[in-house]
Amino acid sequence: FYCRVEVARSINDIKLVRSEAKDVNAFFDAVPSIMMGITLPVAGEAAAEWLGIGGARISGSSGYVTNSVNADIFDVGANITPMSRANAYRSIGANGTFVTPVSSIEAITGPISLTATEITISQAQVTALESELGLTPGSLESSNVLSIVNNISSRAPRSPLAGNGYFLGAGQGLPGGGAELVIDSIQSAGGQGIQQIIVKVK
Repeated sequence: FYCRVEVARSINDIKLVRSEAKDVNAFFDAVPSIMMGITLPVAGEAAAEWLGIGGARISGSSGYVTNSVNADIFDVGANITPMSRANAYRSIGANGTFVTPVSSIEAITGPISLTATEITISQAQVTALESELGLTPGSLESSNVLSIVNNISSRAPRSPLAGNGYFLGAGQGLPGGGAELVIDSIQSAGGQGIQQIIVKVK
């Protein structure tokens, strides 16, 4: 048995977590540092059965449980956040920032210039963004911050394991069909490799 999480140093630790977990989200909640993965004493589909939970992603025949992803899915991501939240918190997302390919945004807003600092969209486009991105209806405001984040692969990308009431499940993407990743929380004020654009609603 090999374990790469500090909170689970023995097989008994994992069994304890297994016995208390009702589903895969509960399992990952019980072992916060599971993000790095663990190797179980059984392999393939038997690993999910051994865990006694549904939805765990078992990698190949190794019995390796993980929520890591191939960051080649996309390396430039986008996040849109209401201005009031960006002003209230230093980081976008306490436990990571949700991002989607820029194309998921541009499919609704139209092409976004690489030099843009502000764009204006309609209320209909706001409604479409909320629906396609799985945002709570009415959560976007008259002014929002669109962060276009480069080098996703260097920001600890992973598959989200939980979300709001519109979350489809780990690895299922967004309601509109776009891909979705969580990365280490970015600063609300942006930073290196991040283009921030004010999105106003007319």
